[in-house]
Amino acid sequence: LLKKRMHATMRAKGVHERLWNYCLHYEADIHNRLWNPKTGRTGWESVFGNTPDISEYLDFEFYSWVWFWEPGIKNASLGRWLGINHYCKEAMSSFVLKSNGQIVTCTTVQALTKDDLAIPAYVKLMEQHVRSSHKALSIKDAVVKQPAEVDVSRLLDVLDDDLAEFDLSCVDIDEADTHDVDTYNRLVGAQIEIHRAGETIKGRVKDRVRTESGNLLGRADPNPLLDTSRYVVEYYDGSTDVLSANVIAEAIYSQVDDEGRDFLLLDDIVDHERDDDEALTASNCWEVKKNGDKVLKRTTKGWKFRVRWKDGSHNWLPLKDLKESFPLQLIEYATGHQLLKEPAFAWWVPQFQSTKQRIISKLGTTKYWRIQEKLGIKVPKTIEQAYALDRENGNTLWQDAIAKEMRHVLPAFQDAQCTLEEIKARLKLVGYQKIRCHLVFDVKMDFTRKARFVAGGHMTDPPEFSTYSSVVSRETVRIAFLLAALNGLAICAADIGNAYLNADCKEKIYTVAGKEFGPQLEGKVLIVAKALYGLKSSGAAWRSHLSKSIAEMGFTSSRGDPDLYFRAANKPDGTPIYEYILVYVDDILAISHDTAPIMDDFAKLYRLKPGSIGPPERYLGADINVQSTDAGVECWAMSSDSYVRNALRIVEGYLKADGQAFKHKASCPFSSSNYKPELDDSPLLEPDMISRYQQLIGILRWACELGRLDILLETSLLSSYNAAPRQGHLDQAYNIFSYLKQHQPQCIVFDPTKPEVSTEFVEYDSSAWEDHYKPLEEPLPDDMPSPRGKSVKMLCFVDASHASNRVTMRSHSGILIKLNGAPISWYSKRQNTVESSTFGSEFIALRIAAEMCQALRYKLRMFGVPIDGPTLVFCDNQSVTNNVTIPQSQLNKKHHAICYHKVRESVASGWLRVGWIESKENLADLFTKVLPAYTRNLLISRVLDKWWGYKKADKAG
Repeated sequence: LLKKRMHATMRAKGVHERLWNYCLHYEADIHNRLWNPKTGRTGWESVFGNTPDISEYLDFEFYSWVWFWEPGIKNASLGRWLGINHYCKEAMSSFVLKSNGQIVTCTTVQALTKDDLAIPAYVKLMEQHVRSSHKALSIKDAVVKQPAEVDVSRLLDVLDDDLAEFDLSCVDIDEADTHDVDTYNRLVGAQIEIHRAGETIKGRVKDRVRTESGNLLGRADPNPLLDTSRYVVEYYDGSTDVLSANVIAEAIYSQVDDEGRDFLLLDDIVDHERDDDEALTASNCWEVKKNGDKVLKRTTKGWKFRVRWKDGSHNWLPLKDLKESFPLQLIEYATGHQLLKEPAFAWWVPQFQSTKQRIISKLGTTKYWRIQEKLGIKVPKTIEQAYALDRENGNTLWQDAIAKEMRHVLPAFQDAQCTLEEIKARLKLVGYQKIRCHLVFDVKMDFTRKARFVAGGHMTDPPEFSTYSSVVSRETVRIAFLLAALNGLAICAADIGNAYLNADCKEKIYTVAGKEFGPQLEGKVLIVAKALYGLKSSGAAWRSHLSKSIAEMGFTSSRGDPDLYFRAANKPDGTPIYEYILVYVDDILAISHDTAPIMDDFAKLYRLKPGSIGPPERYLGADINVQSTDAGVECWAMSSDSYVRNALRIVEGYLKADGQAFKHKASCPFSSSNYKPELDDSPLLEPDMISRYQQLIGILRWACELGRLDILLETSLLSSYNAAPRQGHLDQAYNIFSYLKQHQPQCIVFDPTKPEVSTEFVEYDSSAWEDHYKPLEEPLPDDMPSPRGKSVKMLCFVDASHASNRVTMRSHSGILIKLNGAPISWYSKRQNTVESSTFGSEFIALRIAAEMCQALRYKLRMFGVPIDGPTLVFCDNQSVTNNVTIPQSQLNKKHHAICYHKVRESVASGWLRVGWIESKENLADLFTKVLPAYTRNLLISRVLDKWWGYKKADKAG
């Protein structure tokens, strides 16, 4: 802790490195005088028993400018304050750094005021002090040998001038992923697996096929599945074949997940090799720290291992990758081959074994992601590897991706007009931190190469300002889709390219240009002027910048969700409405009767990716579509279909590796309606299977967020056993995936039709409530915008299953809130207390529902949405309904008083009505009880609709 604070202080104040001991002493003094909340006193009091005197530390900060008087000298001199000298007999003695680099002890010291620091003569004295003191303290720096140059002829080859003369604007720069479809050989170099004559054969795409006249064979298309270009494929058995691009793409897509990743399951480690030129030996494996300690060098260079995968293939992997993915199997192999004493193992194996159980619980040790390949294409890790792959494949795809990315990134830098030596001498960029930047490479799902320049933000100290960056909530997104259908508005989505680079960098940092900047800039000191990807403050800087831009367009950030912006407008027929903009980092949704002007305004300020502009097809991981209800109303729909299909492929791979398969019949998420997870006494899972179980539960929970409400209860019940799941719990998780595979995709339809309510509610009489609660009105925000557009009706279904957990006897709450005909918010969770009666558990659930409805009503009002009357709450417990609707009713169980008065006060205020319905009509039963297939299907049909897939549409309403 003290070391970290010392480094932070020295960097922030530009302290010379040879003064580290004084800074460490100062930080220790401060730490000893800080109040400890655990003991209720400072560390000084705990040791010495008396209150410390902190007056000495209130007048000065470490390395602050001071006037000091030496004994026998009348005139004051300028110096730097280095802390209290506790070893001097005289009180108030301070260490002071003189301009000649000497450190003296003085008893008469005075801090410079803010006015003093602004006086030109004093400023000149301070500059002279910095130069002379640093010159005296400086030590000779070692010369670092530069690595050999790589071919950078394609990088920024149009830039021939100094950085100061470059055009640093982002205007009119082409999208980094644009290319000539006819000549872009994106599949060259890809590895594929083809099924032929009953066996699987692996090969690699070599080149495009040309006619005798030299023309390319086939018709190119941006969509790989529609591309009929012909490619030569060379198989590993020596044979060759000619395949069309769509056949190759289909073969690749079939063996990867939605993000293009492929993974392998380890069978065994079969061999190893040691490179004597790189691997460390007993004679050169030690290094000596500055404090004199002798420690092992932390490196695994020079070792690689041959592994056999479950599919029968073999690979040589470097030790560093195998160590991360399969540490247990690697240690077992090294033990059997007596490798543990080798330097490459000795520095990490003992530490791993001491924390073995804790590490195992966080590792999935049964699979190895092919991080060096994506979509069958090798992905480089360095710029040198990128150029080598291009030479191997006979193209320039990676070089082109690097060059285009660097042209986009270049405006983020300013020439510091100084050298590293000047910075080290504290003559330039005082207070700035140095970071390293690097390129991250990727292959997109259409096989185009992508390079992303990122900053090493982990190397910087946490900024003093807030780095929090909010995004629009999923509940707000669902409301927005409903409002679009309700008011007949169009929705247009867009993605802002290189978004962060539009915002100014809030941190004081610099970097040294690497080879990716080209020969003209390599080695120069560059100040990071824009918010690069990877910096701690970039997210907050971009959000602040975008928020100001949207405000200048006339939109106002809502208090209900700061990432939703609204603006008053009128439809062509004169109907008053609000236009909305929703922001999720660099993804925007515009909602209006005419979204073109809004998108034009964005296009003037930012570069919108061409392929991203239009009605949304996917948003926040969900599929978006326009569907018709049974009544013929066209409205937006949201489905988790693509996400679930990708998840099923992953789980199917797990089962296949374990010699299992999905069940042929799964009519419900649980294998039986009588299954109780808390009563499961099957064996506890091993650590590696615990990791798999937690991954499966995470997948299911996100599917629920995207609209699969038919598995919400079962997922909630199994989530309670993430820490110590059993085999039976894992089997039920697999059963949920079997259920998803066998049932048609479902979706949430944002139906704007107001529902017809047949339930009878007690007539509201405000005079009957006057003696019980005051004031009798709904609290409304003072700053809420005036309502515009059509109104919405809020309905809430609430239920509780009393003592449903047979072990803890806790109840389970379930809540569903709908606006008109659209499900907007849902809740399924175990209650925190044990209730002795159904009455108590239902009342707790009703109180939670009331709070959720109140929060949603506030959000709607802050969005400018008119609300039609009170919220109608449906409860299937008659006693609870009577207690909250009849003013004269009395509460006999005082421990329910908070829930009782919260709900009754809401009813008395006129914004909440509670009515009784039969249990078979209560939609919230889906979220509290494991129901038989027939019963649950009836309720599901009233909440979810069938998903018909994506179809192009301009608007809904």
